[in-house]
This record gives sequence, C-alpha cells and structure tokens, in this order.
Amino acid sequence: MTVLQFAAQVCTVLGLVTGPALLVATRAPRLALGVLLDFLLAAGLLRLAQDATVSTLLGAAAVVALRRLLAVSLTLDAGVLSRQHRGRPRRSGPEERCRG
Repeated sequence: MTVLQFAAQVCTVLGLVTGPALLVATRAPRLALGVLLDFLLAAGLLRLAQDATVSTLLGAAAVVALRRLLAVSLTLDAGVLSRQHRGRPRRSGPEERCRG
C-alpha cells in the first residue's frame, strides 16, 4: 500500500465519520453532506493521482457531479420551504390579542 492509497482511505473514513457526526451535532444536512462529499472528492483525487485511469477519473467526476446536484437540490428545497413558511398566517401573541 502506497502513501497515496493510505491517504485516500483515511479521507474516505474521515468523511464517513465526520459527515454523520456533523449532522448529529449541527442538524444541518447541507453542511454535513458537503463535508462528506468533500472528503470523498479528496479521496478520489488522491486515487486519481496514484492511478490515472478512466475509472478513477470517472469516479472523481461522479463525486463532483453528485455534490453539485445535491447542492442545487437542497438549495431549491430550502427556497420552497422558506416560501411555504412565509405564506403561513402569523400566530398572534398575547400583546396582539389584547389590542382587539
């Protein structure tokens, strides 16, 4: 096992541990998914540096494409949820009920 192979495995493990841990700690799925995919991208690029074949290049490209697709999808979902939240009637607090 070469240094680059070992580093790629370390990046993969760190991503698989850090991503879910970050999700539990922050409850921010977009952030956790970004960290996971960044570690997987780093692992793919390290593998690509070691063995520049078509399959390793496609693997790294697939991680980049997946990251972009999920980022756009989560951004659009957040926008829809935000618009739905704005459309809800406000709850009246005690001070608004007293005004009558």
